Amino acid sequence: MPLRSKSLLRVRLPLILAVNLLLSTAGYWLAIATRFEFDFEDTFRSQFLLPLLLLLSARNAAYLFWGLNEGYWRYTSARDVYTLLKGHAVSSLAFAASIFLLRVENFPRSVIFFEFVLSLMLSFGLRMLVRAAAENFRRDPDSPRSSGREVIVLGAGDSGHLLVKTLLSQRRFGYQPVAVLDDSEYLQGISVYGVKVQGRLEDLPMLLNQNPRVSAVIVAIPSLSEARFSALNILATDFSVAVKRLQSFEDIACLDADDPHSQPSIEAVLDKSVNVEHEQEVRAAIGGRVVLITGAGGSIGSEIVRQVAQFGPAKLLLLDNCEYNLFRIEQDLKRSHPELEALFVLGNICDEHRLLSTFTLHKPQVVLHAAAFKHVPLLESNCYQAFTNNIIGTRNLLRLSMHSGVKRFILISSDKAVDPSSVMGASKRIAEILTIQACRQAAETGNRSFSAAAVRFGNVINSTGSVIPLFKEQIAYGGPITVTHPDMERYFMSIKEAVSLVLTAGALAQSGEVYLLNMGKPIKIVDVARKMLALYGRRDISIVFTGMRPGEKLSESLTQSSESRIPTRFMKVSRVVSDGVLISNAQAWVASLEKDISRKSDEEIGILIKTFVAEDGSLRSSSASGAASA
Repeated sequence: MPLRSKSLLRVRLPLILAVNLLLSTAGYWLAIATRFEFDFEDTFRSQFLLPLLLLLSARNAAYLFWGLNEGYWRYTSARDVYTLLKGHAVSSLAFAASIFLLRVENFPRSVIFFEFVLSLMLSFGLRMLVRAAAENFRRDPDSPRSSGREVIVLGAGDSGHLLVKTLLSQRRFGYQPVAVLDDSEYLQGISVYGVKVQGRLEDLPMLLNQNPRVSAVIVAIPSLSEARFSALNILATDFSVAVKRLQSFEDIACLDADDPHSQPSIEAVLDKSVNVEHEQEVRAAIGGRVVLITGAGGSIGSEIVRQVAQFGPAKLLLLDNCEYNLFRIEQDLKRSHPELEALFVLGNICDEHRLLSTFTLHKPQVVLHAAAFKHVPLLESNCYQAFTNNIIGTRNLLRLSMHSGVKRFILISSDKAVDPSSVMGASKRIAEILTIQACRQAAETGNRSFSAAAVRFGNVINSTGSVIPLFKEQIAYGGPITVTHPDMERYFMSIKEAVSLVLTAGALAQSGEVYLLNMGKPIKIVDVARKMLALYGRRDISIVFTGMRPGEKLSESLTQSSESRIPTRFMKVSRVVSDGVLISNAQAWVASLEKDISRKSDEEIGILIKTFVAEDGSLRSSSASGAASA
C-alpha cells in the first residue's frame, strides 16, 4: 500500500470513529432533552454522564463487530442500512441491560427507546446526505458543464435502473436520461430514479418526435432478441438517433473473453430468445398442489424445479438417483425459496417399492417426469439401462400415478422419438405409447380424474450431455472441435424456454396427448461450432469431422409420417395428431420382456426395443381414426 494511502487510512478511521460516537452522543442528548422537555438542569449531571459512557461503550463494540467504522459513506447501500440497524439495535439492548444490571437510579427507561430512534436517524441521515452530495455534486474535471445529451432508456428492469442511476450520478458520461420505455404493464407510469416510464417500446417513434433533443437510445434489456433490436435500430436511424446496446451486467461481471471456462450467452448467439407467457394457466395447474419431479437434479429437471417453485405449489417432491445433483438443487432451492416445503428423495424410478412409499406418504397430485438416459451413442451399447430406466421407470410412475390420485402426469419426451433410429429414441417413443395407453386404461376403469401428456422438443442448450458443453470443453483444452458430419443439424431451445413451454403444454393435458414445442428452424451443428469459436475469439482452433456414430441421424423430424400438427390456444405449443391407431399393448410387452431381461444381452434388448417401435408399436392406418380436435 502506498505511504499516502496508509497515512490517509490512519487519519480516516479515527475520524469516522469520532463522528460515529459524536452522533450517538447527540442522539442521547436529544433523547434526554425530549424526555424532560428541554428542562433537565437538576438531573443533567446525575443522569447523563454514566449512562452515556455505557452507551458509547456498547455502541462502539457493535460498530467494531459489524465494521460500521469502515467503508465509504458515498457508497451507502440498503445492505449498509440493514447492518446499521442491527448495530444500533444490539447496542441499545446492551445499553438497556447495563442500566438494569448497574441499577442506575431514576434513569428514564423511555430514553433508551428515544436514543435508539434518534441516533439511528442521525447516523442514517448523515450517510445518505454524504451519498447524495457525492452523486449530485461530484464532477469530473473533463466532463461537460451541461447536463449532457438527452437519451431514452429502453428497459425498466434491474439493468435499466442501474443504467439510469449511473447516468444521473456520473456526469462524465455526458448523457441525461429523459424517459424510459418498457413493455411490462406493471412498470407503466413508475419513476426510475426520477425518470418516468412513459410507455412501451412501440412508443419510441412518438417519444422521438416529442423530444427532438434526444441524441441516443440505450437498450438496457439483455434478453431482447436480435430481431427486435435490429427493428429498433432501423426505426431510430430514421430519426438520426444512435442506438446503443448495454451489455448485461451479468456478462460484464462474469464473462472474460480470454477465459474459455467462462459462460457466454450462446442463446443470444443462436438467436434463441426466452419469451414465456401463459403464467396464469400454469399457476392454475400447479399452484397449491403437491408436485413430484423426477430427475430433479439434472439440467432440465433442476430448471423445472426452479420454475415450478415460482407458482406456489403446496409441496415439492424432488426425486433423483444422483446424490450430488440432488444436494445441489436442494441448496439452490433453500436459497431461493426457503419458505417452500420440499422433500428431497434419493432414489431410482426403477425401484417401484421406493416409489410406492413416496406416493403413499406424500400423495403427489402432479408428476413431471424428466428422469431419463439421453445420450444416444452410449445407450446403443447399454440397452439394458435404456429399457430399465427409460421404459420400466416410466411404466412404474404411470402405474402408481393412476392408482394414487395423481391428477396430471407430464412426460418429457424428445424429437428423437420420431421415427427413431436409436435405442434412446425408441425408448422415448415407447414411453410416449405407455403414457397414451395409461390414459386410455384409466378412462376404461372409470378413473376420469387422471390426465397425462407427453411433450416433445429438441436439443436443450447447455443441458448435460448436449453438444454445446462439449464444445466449451474442447475450446478450453485448445481444440479441435469435433463434429460428426458437416450436414448434421438439430433443433435447439434454451433450457428456460423449453421448461416454460413444457409447463404450458402440461396445462393442456387431458387424455394422453402428445404436444410439440415450436423450436424454430434446425441449425447445423457445424454452424453452432463456428459461432462458438467466434464467441470465444478462437480463430486458431480447427473443426474436425469424425463421422456419424451409432444411432445418429443427420436431421431430426418433429412428426412421423402418420402424424400432423394442429395449433392449440398457446402460440408456441402444437398438438400432434395421427391418422392411425396403436395396435399393440405396450404395457403387456414391457411386462413380458421384464421377466427375463437380465438373461438377454444388450444387443438383443436393443433389437427388441427397435422392433417393437418399428412393427408392434407403430401407428397403423385406420379408417375409423381421425384427427382429434384441439
